[in-house]
Amino acid sequence: MPRMIACPKEADLLALAAGDDPPARLLAHLDSCPRCRVLTRRLRAEILCLRSCRGPVSSPPTAVNPRGTPNGG
Repeated sequence: MPRMIACPKEADLLALAAGDDPPARLLAHLDSCPRCRVLTRRLRAEILCLRSCRGPVSSPPTAVNPRGTPNGG
């Protein structure tokens, strides 16, 4: 019977899903663990969605105090 290896942390799978080079032990684990393979595929899909759905980055609005003047002035 094959020896069961503990599943990696989700952060390790997230790094793999984001494109980091995985250590060999992580790849070996994915070969034997359907749960982690499914989780990694889901994380990849979420990352792709976030990357494709994000709009232009803009600066946050300037804070205004109750008197209607910019803070700090």
